[in-house]
Amino acid sequence: MRPKGPAIAPARPAQQALTPADAGLPAALRRDGRAGLTDLAAATGWSSATAARRLADLRAGGALFFDIDLDATLLGVTTQAMLWMA
Repeated sequence: MRPKGPAIAPARPAQQALTPADAGLPAALRRDGRAGLTDLAAATGWSSATAARRLADLRAGGALFFDIDLDATLLGVTTQAMLWMA
């Protein structure tokens, strides 16, 4: 039996904001999106564990996300479809 009353939305983590101390992290990722934790730690002056933890916090909070752009023809795709929804 379902309880009566309004549905409760699941809690979302608070949006993490980039701080001045984080400046090296996105800069390093702009240079090389495949940079490893060692490279990110060197770019920020943090330990690898701190860089990993801060990266995870920013991703979980929505301040940082990864997106890819690739040439589909390299994968043999010759057709493209666009869909506009309103």
